[in-house]
Amino acid sequence: MTDEGRLGRAAQEIAHLREENTRWRKSLDFVPSIIVTIDLLGTITHANRQACELFGYRLHECVGKNWYDCFFSQETRDRVKFYIRKLVNGDLEELRYFETPMLTRLRIPKVIAWRSLILKDADGRPTGVFNTGEDLTEKKALEREVQQSELQYKAMLEVLPDAIHVIDRECRITYWNPAFQKFAQPFGISSEVVGKRVFEVFPFLDSRVESEYQQVFRNAEVLITQEENILQGRIVTTETRKVPIVRDNAVQAIITIIREIPYVTQR
Repeated sequence: MTDEGRLGRAAQEIAHLREENTRWRKSLDFVPSIIVTIDLLGTITHANRQACELFGYRLHECVGKNWYDCFFSQETRDRVKFYIRKLVNGDLEELRYFETPMLTRLRIPKVIAWRSLILKDADGRPTGVFNTGEDLTEKKALEREVQQSELQYKAMLEVLPDAIHVIDRECRITYWNPAFQKFAQPFGISSEVVGKRVFEVFPFLDSRVESEYQQVFRNAEVLITQEENILQGRIVTTETRKVPIVRDNAVQAIITIIREIPYVTQR
């Protein structure tokens, strides 16, 4: 083959590779994940549509920017560089999952969960890093809101005079207030109850109580009952309210409010 023929064939192969590369990059726009590829110096070589929209850039504005300098605060930049360096050096095969705060073009903070893989050439030498991420910003904000809400309702339950405990979907006690501890103490009920099933802590409960809890979990409606038990030789009559706590359209826990009713001897 002549030199001219070899050059022509090489040009065709390069054109084919470019076409394949363009097709591959366009296909990444249909992936729901955020995708960013960088070279060994941290320069962005590609970002899919989801990444560009999230960070507020057009593709041509993203490509060529330094990944670390443009999208990470000073506080997190060094940590991200440290893990990517370990990946490039072969100390890690991949970064399966790491969460990190990031900044958009307008310096709006985001929380992204990343998975990173090393890119290699035909000889197995590192050429860059393929990063795929998920935006956790709204999820994290919701989690903080739920935590704050739980702190507020627990603070309220702490000062209520009624005996109160909270159970999860496995009927395990996750909280009980000081009034409940005071109510239970004369009957020899241990104060170490968190994590235990309610029927383990209160073995004297009738089997129908479990059915009542399941009813509240199923119907998401408050259930009020009156119960009578013999504790330490004394008849204890109580009014019990089982109040559902609904999150994500399902009952995740139940607040049980117990109020003792003075026993009246029948004449």
